[in-house]
Amino acid sequence: MMMKVKRTKRSFFFLQIVFLFVVILGSVSAQLVPVLESLPPQPYAYQYGVRDDLSGNFFDKTESQDEQGSVKGQYKINLPDGRVQVVTYFADREHGFVADVSYEGVAVYPPEPAGGYNAFKKSF
Repeated sequence: MMMKVKRTKRSFFFLQIVFLFVVILGSVSAQLVPVLESLPPQPYAYQYGVRDDLSGNFFDKTESQDEQGSVKGQYKINLPDGRVQVVTYFADREHGFVADVSYEGVAVYPPEPAGGYNAFKKSF
């Protein structure tokens, strides 16, 4: 059995109030949003690095931006397997972000444990 919903003057008045509230809120919030101005690219360059002989942590990074806003850089990270990961990248408006990842050295892995890696071997 379906019930008919009777629209009353009261519900119509309520909808008008809600609509008015939404319109006022929209106009006020539009005035509160700051206008962001587009600034020209600001050239920069930086580099940093860490060389900790005690822990074996060696990594560095360089990055620069030119007057057109193109960014280029490189960073190196020592991986747990003994290799060095080198990421050389650039980013500009035409090509987006483009990275070239390469590795230096040969991966070295520890020998397999005597019992193997399977902790759930059947013992029957």
